[in-house]
Amino acid sequence: MGKMIQNNEEYNEYKEEIKSNLRKSFTVSDLEYICKYIHIDGAYNIALALGRTKNSVVKMYTQLKKENTDTFFRNLNIFW
Repeated sequence: MGKMIQNNEEYNEYKEEIKSNLRKSFTVSDLEYICKYIHIDGAYNIALALGRTKNSVVKMYTQLKKENTDTFFRNLNIFW
């Protein structure tokens, strides 16, 4: 499993990283990573890796799935 937040210091670092990514668009690399590994790592661990919230990762994956572009990003093989 991925890294779990153990104490307040780690939480504050994570919180600052999330604040820096607020309202930023997902990159193609982010989308490829989400589509490939959401079923393996889970939304929480992907959110930690990308410095996003779990909710934003789930929302983006759901949107990609509705638009049928999740398989495109899963098979892209440029970054991951």
